[in-house]
Amino acid sequence: MKLLVKDLCKSYDGRLLALKPSSFAIHSGEFISLLGPSGCGKTTLLRLLAGLETPDGGFIQFGDQVVYSSEAAHELPAEKRNIGMVFQDFALWPHMTVFENIAFGLRARRQTTHLNDQVYWALEKVRLSGFETRYPRQLSGGQQQRVSFARAIVTKPQLILLDEPLSALDAMLRDELRVELVSIVKELGLTAIYVTHDQSESMSMSDRIFVMNAGAILQSGAPEDLYNRPQHSFVAHFIGKSNELEDDQHQLKGMVRPEKLRTQPHHPDDLTFSGIVSHVAFLGDRYEVFVRFKDRLWTSYLPFRPAVGDDITLYLAPGDVQSIP
Repeated sequence: MKLLVKDLCKSYDGRLLALKPSSFAIHSGEFISLLGPSGCGKTTLLRLLAGLETPDGGFIQFGDQVVYSSEAAHELPAEKRNIGMVFQDFALWPHMTVFENIAFGLRARRQTTHLNDQVYWALEKVRLSGFETRYPRQLSGGQQQRVSFARAIVTKPQLILLDEPLSALDAMLRDELRVELVSIVKELGLTAIYVTHDQSESMSMSDRIFVMNAGAILQSGAPEDLYNRPQHSFVAHFIGKSNELEDDQHQLKGMVRPEKLRTQPHHPDDLTFSGIVSHVAFLGDRYEVFVRFKDRLWTSYLPFRPAVGDDITLYLAPGDVQSIP
């Protein structure tokens, strides 16, 4: 399902502008991440799309259906928007079995024809067949989140909204569920909007990322575009790691990614930077080396471990300096 949003905005108490006027389009079947720090407006935007909050103004269209228009004074209730939602805290009924938790949305919508078949279909999709008689307290955190996801897809929505659904899980389980979640979304042909503050999560899962800060969408694009061609200083620093460069001698100013720095020259035009190793961290496949220059600290990735306190010279191709508007 395609989404169209125009000039959507929201403030609280008439003062705090949680979402500045925002416009964008999302294509059918896209997996979109809303990425940004806490308080940047991403959850507010998700709740406006879901119908859990009323915008101050703007326009929202799902497919051919207008679900909100301030100009026409029209707002479709949340229960009629045909969306699925997955929350961070699972939001399962503790007194209901897994089966009844998944069936809850179907019963609320009076979609009880072939209810058993639909619930067992959802259980199979999230790999929980055989768990239908258990209660949430008898499940692990990962299994509870699978139930939450099954409940979201059992009504066969065209749009699914996910509000930091993996943040309460441990790192290994998060990695596993990332792959499964994207796989199921793509298999079912759903359009998905995923809220997260974790850049690695958004980079690994998304077709496109909307980077947000202070209530505004600063830049949107494929993960590779945001990393290699940031159009805003906040985006450059929030997506991946970066080093600021101001080289008056070569009239260069911009940003340098750690992986672009080398300990050997490749060309006579390479820029050189000499400093002292201040810290070294082992990352498994490489070393993260922090180098202190006169007025700043840079991060570089190297295949070997230098000693703290060593003098080191780093080389950089001028073309690897990213200018930031």
